[in-house]
Amino acid sequence: MLDSRRIAVLAACGALLFSQMPPAAAAEEFSPYGTAKAGTRNYSPMKYVLESSTFEPAAVGDVFRIATQALSNSPAGSQVTVVIIGPGIRIFAKENYEKYQAIVERAAELVRDKGVKIIYCGESMKGAGYAASDMHGLGEVVPGGYVEIADLVGKGYVNIRPSEMLLRTKAVRYLEHPELKK
Repeated sequence: MLDSRRIAVLAACGALLFSQMPPAAAAEEFSPYGTAKAGTRNYSPMKYVLESSTFEPAAVGDVFRIATQALSNSPAGSQVTVVIIGPGIRIFAKENYEKYQAIVERAAELVRDKGVKIIYCGESMKGAGYAASDMHGLGEVVPGGYVEIADLVGKGYVNIRPSEMLLRTKAVRYLEHPELKK
């Protein structure tokens, strides 16, 4: 029978053993569920409506990054509509072009090259003091952004709300194992 002192010593030895192994080796040694298999799928064309209802310009930019990923991982014929609601509407105002040029150009590229549609919420524009003439010609102004989303969902679109998602996974592995970073 093991007493608490022996258990503590064994636990310390085990911790020492695993701390001396490179993390990849430790992961190989401790893999009770095996290794994941890469799968492939044959999806039907998808229809997405991405809701951008955030204040943060970087998060609005992330919506267009997600649109790119959605289209690159979906079959030909897939569609993406981005609905801009709330304070992020300012990014598409002509008067703010210099400040938000990178986001606007990314959006313009997707509209031009990938057929992404941009919708501006008329209520958000009115609340912010903008008129349709103040906005870049990348999108269409609709009376209400949420009404537009509901209509698209009724037409078979899937509503994705990236502003509520954890968007950044780049280099997350190195949070746990900074020594693996090249």
